[in-house]
Amino acid sequence: MLTELPPIPISTRDFRLNWESDAPSGTIFKVYRDGDFLGSTENKFFDVFVDAGDRFVFEIREDDDPPAYNIPTRASLWWQGSPLASTYIVERWVDPSWVEFAKVVEDGSPTYKIRTEPLANLTEHRFRITIVDVYGNESPNPFELKIITVYRPDSPSWEGSYDSGTGNLTITIT
Repeated sequence: MLTELPPIPISTRDFRLNWESDAPSGTIFKVYRDGDFLGSTENKFFDVFVDAGDRFVFEIREDDDPPAYNIPTRASLWWQGSPLASTYIVERWVDPSWVEFAKVVEDGSPTYKIRTEPLANLTEHRFRITIVDVYGNESPNPFELKIITVYRPDSPSWEGSYDSGTGNLTITIT
């Protein structure tokens, strides 16, 4: 059985995830962030970096089952590499125009991935990826995608009171 312990701050944005487990020595623990695999370790700790203002869910698994859930606040943009590319320009729509978000150099990888900054909830976000060849020519047909974010709502706050005179229990959920 695995029990996750509270994370320990190492610096302003670095944290150590800790856990206890009755798994035998040599067990490989798998660490996930928002459902994405981060790494594995035989230790009962794993250091992570967290961006300012970011929401996240970490999960540690001692088996080969996939993580229980994925509630990302960021999007992972994936695309296939092109033998004609020297660079990929990733842009984000910021009304009223496209704004460069990242520039990725072609290095022969079959696929590429970047993560966005935390995205606003209940909002449509648009991105596009344009191939630029060795002569600086941009592809006339960039790959465009839309992302609609819907986070799992925060747990509600509640308080309760009991009136012993009337026997009434009052619970207020906000």
